[in-house]
Amino acid sequence: MNFQFQIDGWQAGIRPGDGSEEDWEILGSAPLDAIATDQTVTIPKMLNRRLAKLPKRVASSAAELPGVRDATYVVCSRHGDFERALRLLRGLADEEGVSPTDFSLSVHNMLAGVLSIAAENAQAHTAMAAGADTFVFGMMEALTLLASEQAQSVMLLLYDTPLPGEYANLESPWEGAAMVMAALLSRRKNGCEELEPSSFTATLLPGRLGSQGFEQGTIAQAEAFVRFLENPEIAQESRGERIGWRWSKDMNTERPEHA
Repeated sequence: MNFQFQIDGWQAGIRPGDGSEEDWEILGSAPLDAIATDQTVTIPKMLNRRLAKLPKRVASSAAELPGVRDATYVVCSRHGDFERALRLLRGLADEEGVSPTDFSLSVHNMLAGVLSIAAENAQAHTAMAAGADTFVFGMMEALTLLASEQAQSVMLLLYDTPLPGEYANLESPWEGAAMVMAALLSRRKNGCEELEPSSFTATLLPGRLGSQGFEQGTIAQAEAFVRFLENPEIAQESRGERIGWRWSKDMNTERPEHA
């Protein structure tokens, strides 16, 4: 099964470890120089200062992309704000009071809520976690929203960090890196005789459940997609345990068929 889509802007970064320091590798960004000011948003300081470092970084990236005011958000995170959730659980175990702010910011759809408030975006948003397959299933959600015409554009957001030391053995595969990504996907425009430079094809692949030596987790899957965006002349694959994707530059110059 193939899906055709366009990328109207993206930003991504990765850092070995838990992402707590500032020496991030910026994997790429495009097309920031073409973004109109009235299409972007500023996260209010009151909301921004309450976010943990990774959600703050991905919210900042999303706020700079066109379409943040209109797109449907699909937020992917295997663990969410794990440190905040862990702090709440330890407080409950010690019979301490729970901070209402910490509680409201620990829910998995927190980032979609904060960003939609800042952007005044009233679309129906999704937050999801699917274990090691979080990225590939997040992409499935985004592409099916576009293919079914339930959304004109989808902003796919991802952030994750390794579990802390005492919980690291619960994470398989353990990836050892923190990553954030914001990508604006849209359907190929109707009636276009020529393809946009950012027109791509995603081919659904079987997963690798039970395959000997399978070690690609959600951050590695997302990084493969970003590496493809950096150099779309070279096809890439993101393989999960249950499904996978092959990314390729769209060379078909015929008009897309619509049901």
